[in-house]
Amino acid sequence: MQISDVQCYVQANEMRIKQLMESSLMLVTALNPYIGYDKASAVAKKAHKEGTTLIQAGGPEGLDFFTVKQFNEWVRPKDMTHPNKPSGGTWYHGIKPPGM
Repeated sequence: MQISDVQCYVQANEMRIKQLMESSLMLVTALNPYIGYDKASAVAKKAHKEGTTLIQAGGPEGLDFFTVKQFNEWVRPKDMTHPNKPSGGTWYHGIKPPGM
């Protein structure tokens, strides 16, 4: 049996993938540029402690650090899967890291 034979039997459980993605606390790193490290870590800690999502912990129903709309604009998991240059052509609010 070859790998190509096995691939035809593999099917992604898209609903479960979405659920895991929405509950991933690792996405909190995307909030740092917008609400700062301290608030982002408070959101992650609250979500972990209460078993909720980042939106529930840090949004209007939680710590109220952002709206659901802001969260969806700021946190884009697909954009976090590969390196890319921020829009506008600048790094870190206009400060380019050394050696870049």
